[in-house]
Amino acid sequence: MKKIIFTILFASVLVFPQQRNLENKFRIAQNYEAIGDWESAVKIYEEIYAADSTNFLYFDALLRGYDQLKKYDAAIRIIKSRLQKQPNDINLLSKLGKMFARSGEIKEAENVWQSIIDANLNNLSVYSIVANAMIESRFFENALRVYQQGRKISKVESAFAAEMGYLHSLLMNYIDATREYLILLKQSAEQLNFIQSRISMYTSKSEGLKSAIFVTESALQKEPKNISLNRLIAWLYMEGKDYEKAFSIYKIIDELTKAGGKEIFTFAEKAKRERAYSTASKAFQEIIINYPKFQNISAVKFGFAETLENSLEEADSIRIIGDVVTLNQNVSRNDSVYKIYNDIVTLYKQVAEEFPNTDYASRALYRVANVYFRKFFDIEGSLKAVNEIENKYRFSGNIYVDAILLKSKLLIVKDEIAEAISKLEWIAKFQGATVEQKDMAKYILAELNYFLGNFQVALAGLQEILKNQSSDIVNDAIALQVLIQDNLEDEKNLILYSKSQFLKRQHKYEKAIELLREISKTKSELATYSISEIGDILTLSGDYKNALAEYEYLLTNFPDDLLADKTIFKIAEIYNYALKDFKKAEEYYKKLLEEYPSSIYVNIARQKIREIRGDVL
Repeated sequence: MKKIIFTILFASVLVFPQQRNLENKFRIAQNYEAIGDWESAVKIYEEIYAADSTNFLYFDALLRGYDQLKKYDAAIRIIKSRLQKQPNDINLLSKLGKMFARSGEIKEAENVWQSIIDANLNNLSVYSIVANAMIESRFFENALRVYQQGRKISKVESAFAAEMGYLHSLLMNYIDATREYLILLKQSAEQLNFIQSRISMYTSKSEGLKSAIFVTESALQKEPKNISLNRLIAWLYMEGKDYEKAFSIYKIIDELTKAGGKEIFTFAEKAKRERAYSTASKAFQEIIINYPKFQNISAVKFGFAETLENSLEEADSIRIIGDVVTLNQNVSRNDSVYKIYNDIVTLYKQVAEEFPNTDYASRALYRVANVYFRKFFDIEGSLKAVNEIENKYRFSGNIYVDAILLKSKLLIVKDEIAEAISKLEWIAKFQGATVEQKDMAKYILAELNYFLGNFQVALAGLQEILKNQSSDIVNDAIALQVLIQDNLEDEKNLILYSKSQFLKRQHKYEKAIELLREISKTKSELATYSISEIGDILTLSGDYKNALAEYEYLLTNFPDDLLADKTIFKIAEIYNYALKDFKKAEEYYKKLLEEYPSSIYVNIARQKIREIRGDVL
């Protein structure tokens, strides 16, 4: 007995060190594999597999290495060797088929895969294993036939629907792909999100979206009250930017589910996020009219006013890239648009009155203040709304800080500089302000010092902002910094130019133009900037004819100026959006493309040309 125990212990002493040695080598090989050095990894895997061919981890690692190095004959050899001991191992056989396929022996691969299925006809998991091996070998059509065979055997309509839908989409059979996904949806409505994610793989393609809509609409005609199908088609319409159709479907869903407006509200919020303001406003209005006791009616009424404003803003103005030039920036009381904006203000005020002490009330007042300032240039009206926020909604978070930022701008326009500085310095130090709000306060302070001729103070403030390169205001800060630094030696004209920009901010356009004219007659580097600014001011005031004359003068007399490409773009935008002279607009967009092919405005100019021509974007 003692002899037997001694023999076992002696054998263990020999085996354990050897095993540890193999494991150490295995870890070294894995490290080589991790850094992509497959040659070194495979050498070690071959060595340890020769020492212990029964270890599946060693086998699998070596097979992986042979596959990476395209040593398919060697891979086939070790698989066959292992199959001698496990001749019916389905996973091994499927790997063998895959290696035959990799090596180009297609017939051999197909025979191996078919033999697996023939031997396991009623085992559905086998169809998945074989099909996956085929997919990994990019035999998509073969894999599809395997799944179809498995479905036939299973006699279950939804068997392998997700897999077959995916394969059909890879093969660009979008109609068949959608049909498979609808089979899956019929089996389980809870699969809708998964199905949408799969269909979204091809809805970015025109043919894919059309096919998905066609198949889903056809199914919906047979089951018009099927909620899941209605949700899917609504989503597809949203994918295709057909918000009106989507809205009509959401009304049906709301009725079918007896949601009392909740589904319509969901749609309205989605449409608003996707900037489909016109349709979103209709959805909000639908709730206001038909569901006056809607639980979240404050959000609905605010959303209605907000989307009306955003819709009007998009139709009424276009911002020229890189500038603060906005066509039709302000509206007069004689303007037809004035009444619409005034009606929007009334809606916001109603929200503030109906739902006092709520987040929507403070947000509504802030929008009122913005409209008064940006569209009417009614400083006192804007201040009244801002002061109400300051007095009543101190704990409204970001809106409160935004309101104080706006108030500082209003105070600057009114020349109440000391109070404006006090507000801005408070925001810059306020712990409750966001980083973006603090940076904005610092920028307005720096800009104010620039307006006042305190250039070194302005530069120091801008440098503080530039420490945060992710700031939204960083590009503006860089532009102002460059303007000041490049013209510090020409301090006289820089002072005149900064004063003109301050006057422009205060809408004292005539006085601003007087100073700019003075600079434009000098040899200062600011001369061309001044001519451009005159054009911008005339654009802001709606004098497009004279604005164009200034821009054309700049192009004719300073064709090599750094502002030339931007000037051409401005001219094109005025013709396109203000004068509606699309032929002229296209002419200038094309001029930009031809003369300044490296301009930052080239891509958008191409897009504008396509829009004018009515091309499908």
